[in-house]
Amino acid sequence: MNRDVCFVGLVFILSLGLHSCKSNITAADLRKQQSKAINDLVSAKEEMKKLTEMKEQYSVDHRDAQMKELESRQKQINGDIKKLKGVETIGAQAGAENIANDLESQDTQIQRDLNNLEKMQREDWSAMRDSIDRQIATLETQIWSVTRNMPAE
Repeated sequence: MNRDVCFVGLVFILSLGLHSCKSNITAADLRKQQSKAINDLVSAKEEMKKLTEMKEQYSVDHRDAQMKELESRQKQINGDIKKLKGVETIGAQAGAENIANDLESQDTQIQRDLNNLEKMQREDWSAMRDSIDRQIATLETQIWSVTRNMPAE
């Protein structure tokens, strides 16, 4: 038992010794961290710029895909309308005419949707980019503020 207490005491003393050997932070360490922080800010700014540019392009691509899908559907409806108008059987004509009318109203709605999509403008995230630039500049100023009274090394 006494031996165990001595062993635990020895481990405790050794651990205290190791903690006291911890090195002090130097001005060079601080400058290195400052440089890393500024580089990370520059990287974050570049990534945010890419993100906003991608979002702008996504809005255009998404609109174009929707328009392509609607145009394809409109083409199919117009083909179906032509086929229905070609029906000559008296009994089938009334049903075909009702279906053709429904398809024509769908065609009209698709055309409205296409017109609305064409009017949509590309999303503009330039104000967000400007805001990001200002925020990054503020953070950079704060980094310099933290390290301004550092001694030269």
